[in-house]
Amino acid sequence: MKFFLILFLFIFGGRTFSQQQSVQDSLCSVYAIVRSLDDGFYVLSNDNENFGIADSLGKIVLPLEYKFYTVDSNRHKIFAKRLGKSQIIDYTSPTNVINLDENINFITTAKHVASNEKFFQIFSLKGKIGLIDSDNNIMISPVYDEIMSSNRWDYFIVKLNDKFGIVDYQNNFIKKIKYDEIVVGKEKFILKKKGNKHETFLPGLN
Repeated sequence: MKFFLILFLFIFGGRTFSQQQSVQDSLCSVYAIVRSLDDGFYVLSNDNENFGIADSLGKIVLPLEYKFYTVDSNRHKIFAKRLGKSQIIDYTSPTNVINLDENINFITTAKHVASNEKFFQIFSLKGKIGLIDSDNNIMISPVYDEIMSSNRWDYFIVKLNDKFGIVDYQNNFIKKIKYDEIVVGKEKFILKKKGNKHETFLPGLN
């Protein structure tokens, strides 16, 4: 019985792998595969550096007409721009598109995921910077001059009137905006003020 189970898994598992490889080969003959998503979809690009999405069968579900900023494969969402318009797209349901305010522009940044595995996108609106999630919730209103992802933890560095502070993704202040510079270290933030000794902030400890 064990032998037949192993044989079954070998045959059909191999066939699945073969089909996947065939899909990838077919897509690669036309496009560049930028990334394979965990849910079986593929992020594609073309010679014009536009992006699109193909499903696990190789079918193009989003045409290669977009600029992608952040892909949230946990919720199947993409922060994207098409024809100058910022959008949030559900790539499993391509007609389910959220068109954002025409004055909103996404800002290219390192992908930031909080501890709840939710992705966020930094955006600008009329010269000020805010933060939005993939369900179109404004997490941080556009009131800052700059928002920088820490690339880890739940924190963002914010800048206002040439001073820096730290907030979480719900705009709760962790460190007030009073520092001249904030440097992100491997496991800590270094907070600098002119004429003062540098402070150290250890996430989860202080």
